[in-house]
Order: sequence, then C-alpha cells, then structure tokens
Amino acid sequence: AMRTILLGTGSPPPNPKRRGPATLIVVGDSERFLVDAGSGVGVQLVQAGVRPYDWPPVFITHHHSDHVIDLAHLIITRWIVGQNAPLDVYGPAGTRRQIDLLLEWMRWDIDVRREHMHERAGPEVRVMEVEEGHVLERDGLRVSAFLVEHDPVNPALGYRFDAEGTSVVVSGDTRPCENLMRWSRGVELLVHECCEM
Repeated sequence: AMRTILLGTGSPPPNPKRRGPATLIVVGDSERFLVDAGSGVGVQLVQAGVRPYDWPPVFITHHHSDHVIDLAHLIITRWIVGQNAPLDVYGPAGTRRQIDLLLEWMRWDIDVRREHMHERAGPEVRVMEVEEGHVLERDGLRVSAFLVEHDPVNPALGYRFDAEGTSVVVSGDTRPCENLMRWSRGVELLVHECCEM
C-alpha cells in the first residue's frame, strides 16, 4: 500500500504547532519519497522512522525558502553519519544552481569536517531538473510532475505518485488552476496547499 505522512504543513512564519512544508510518501514496506524540505524536516523524518543514513529522494515543488530551507540540513547530516551515495534531488528549472549554491555555502563546514574524516569525499547530490510529465518509473511505480500556478514563481510543480493501484497528488503552492484539476482527477488523496495570509 501507499501511505502519505504530513511531516509539515506550516507557512513561513514560525509556529510551534507546525513544521515547514514536507510530505513523506511511503510505497510498500520500504520505498520512500520526500516532497519539499521545510523547516524541521530532519526531526520529522526521524520521528517517522527514517534515519539520516536513509534520507529518501527529495522532490522540490519550487524554491520558496519555506519549502527548501532545510535541504542543506538533509544533505550535510546524511553525509556526517557516513552515507556516501549521492542524494537524489528532483526539481524545477533552477534546482541545480540552488544545490550548487547550497554546497558552496556549506564548503567551509565540509572542508573542516573532512580534516578528521581522512580522505573522505564531500557530500554529493545528483540533481534531476524536471518538466511536466513522467519523471520516475520503475516496478509499477510512476512519479509525474505537473505545472501549477504560483506566480511570480515560475516554474512551480506539483507531483503525482501512482503505485499499487493507489494515487496521491501533492499540489505544492498554487492557486486554483485547471492543470492541478487535470492531474489530480480520480486520485485517492490530494494534499493541497491552502494558505490564508
């Protein structure tokens, strides 16, 4: 079965009762995917039973700070605990540049830690910039991206997960739009952004 765990549903202002936007999709017994990496996502993942060594692939909806503020935390903690495999990050155009900037921002910390890690390479991130359509397909699992309306942020994406006869859509931030309705028609679960400023 496919399960959806809301790790955070907050907005930019701090709220002790909420963490930043992040949704964990669990397929079957062990396959996991993370949509967005808002504030506190690492602690929320651990509380959901996912350890830093096993952080899942990350799907970024858009680059507003509240959706990506703890992406650096995921990258560095995963590496600190000994995971050398690249972290997979999917996202809209501009994601590669954002990751490069994050790694550069963390360069001093990485270099200092490597002083006592004896020849260990720094953390590696494998970035896939995606457009609308299927972005991942294997063993009966399909992940699709689709455009949503979040002007002036462009592109902004939602994601649809189909597996084991179940489907889930995570809308990302958007206003009412035809494309969201098209891609979420008939799904079992729609995780839909709603923010009243």
